Amino acid sequence: MNERQRSSAGLHDDLLGGLLGGLRSELDQDVQALRDLRSVQSRAGRIDVLSADLDQQLERVERAAVLTLVGATGAGKSTLLNALVGRDVAHEGDSRPTTRVPVIHRPADADIRELLDGLPGEAPKVVDHDPGGGGPWSQQILVDAPDTNSVEASHREVVAALAERSDVLVVVAHRQSVAELSSATFVDDFAKRRALVFVLGRADARSDADRGALLEQLRTLVRERWNAPDAPILAVSPRDAQRNPSSPGWQELVSTLRGLAEDGALGRVRRHNALGTAAELSRVFADVDHEIGVTLDELVTFIASGVESWRAGLLQEVAVRLDLKRPDVTALVQSEAAKRWEGPGGWALRTGGLTTMGLSAGALLARRNPLLAAGAAAGAMAADRARGAIRNAGIADPTGLLPSHAGMTALYHQSFGPARMVASDLANDGAESLAVPLEDVLAQMATDTVEDVWATLVTRDLPEQAEKVVSRFLRWAVDAPVLALGVWVVVAAGRGLWTGQHAGLDLLLSTAVVGMAWLFLTRMVVRSLLGRRARRVLARARVQLEGRLAGETAQLGLAAGQAVDARRAAIDRLTGLGERWRRRALGS
Repeated sequence: MNERQRSSAGLHDDLLGGLLGGLRSELDQDVQALRDLRSVQSRAGRIDVLSADLDQQLERVERAAVLTLVGATGAGKSTLLNALVGRDVAHEGDSRPTTRVPVIHRPADADIRELLDGLPGEAPKVVDHDPGGGGPWSQQILVDAPDTNSVEASHREVVAALAERSDVLVVVAHRQSVAELSSATFVDDFAKRRALVFVLGRADARSDADRGALLEQLRTLVRERWNAPDAPILAVSPRDAQRNPSSPGWQELVSTLRGLAEDGALGRVRRHNALGTAAELSRVFADVDHEIGVTLDELVTFIASGVESWRAGLLQEVAVRLDLKRPDVTALVQSEAAKRWEGPGGWALRTGGLTTMGLSAGALLARRNPLLAAGAAAGAMAADRARGAIRNAGIADPTGLLPSHAGMTALYHQSFGPARMVASDLANDGAESLAVPLEDVLAQMATDTVEDVWATLVTRDLPEQAEKVVSRFLRWAVDAPVLALGVWVVVAAGRGLWTGQHAGLDLLLSTAVVGMAWLFLTRMVVRSLLGRRARRVLARARVQLEGRLAGETAQLGLAAGQAVDARRAAIDRLTGLGERWRRRALGS
């Protein structure tokens, strides 16, 4: 490569990297975002090959163009190489494979480490350019590759590796190999991402009609199978050209190859190759989109319906348990009210069924045995207090509001079964990678939400409602008659002591019965009011629970939608990759 060519090629490499380097980084991000999808994993090998190909095209290094001669057995690749370099550097054969290892002809100063690094098979034969050889080719690298139809699998691997590292593929054919090209998957793989030149060799050995028919076969293949209507198709006779450089078609071939590899054209060739590779990647992800695009879109709907079904089912279960908790909640709000009521009315609120029974028994026994009556009443009150404490402790625990572990599991699978099935078809770790809500996450969310709402009910809402019901006015309205009756009894007892006319046990019992009747009557009224407040608090707790679950499950649905949408957007960008790269490279 002379200084002018080196500068021109370097400029084109710089422009290519500057134009498309940013898009290459975006490509990596999008591919990485889709790596967990089965449809992408099944194409990972192809995607990696094409991505590596892009890297080769976008490298901003000063290196000579690499033109590789490929074709079937006996196509005349070695003969063509010898004619181009002006001396016999490759062994020629007629009908059997003779190129078992690649032959690389290079300018003496060309760096071919990148071309050789990791190349499979035997080490290639490397021949430096001889200025005295007399051939038309000197400044670029020419490679004679093994046959594309070799029975040796290792030979085909070498050809593919060389093609990946080439800028231009010169596809050489003869009478028999023209038909064979129609089944050559090798050309299929590189048709869109390498500059191609098609050469029909041994032109001197055919009549004009025969040569024209073969060329037409080639043109049909190039146009219809490989969609490369602009690829040059030439008929030459390399052996004749060695004797007569002005033979028909030879100068046109030499000019065509130089036009692709010299005078700054290398940058354009590499840009063409990069755009072809980007377009091939677009087709790969178009297949991915065709395979899973609709399913991805459906997954969002399945997740949304699963979230709604789970939330509704959980709320239904909790609502039933809240209804069962109503007596306990009513008892708790009564206990809270009693704590705020220090008078006789508060004592009446604190008494339960056992206390009532104890007082009744005491009243019956009072005439015969006052001490036994007092003991019965005191014991009943103590038992009632103990039972109330145990009940209140149970009310504070919200565990019973949620279904059992088995019930939560059944609800989860019923709600998210369709979404999980679709996600597992799409990705290896479907539920997790595609943001389908996980069972333990939902269970913890339900537990935290119910515990928080219930704690608010027990520690704030119920005491607040109790405070509102047992206002100061109500406490005085209930306590004043009882206190007045007590004062009257004390006055009567004192007056009896003064006058000698004792009030007697009957008066005390009658007064106690009247006072208790008043207290228990007012207790019924106050408990009724407190019961209404308890129902109101439970209704509010249910509304709060619905709101909290709606908000938190909405976040889960949003996260799932965003995860799916991110993959959807990545697929869309990759499907349009070829067009975006083309517009960027052409400045449009």
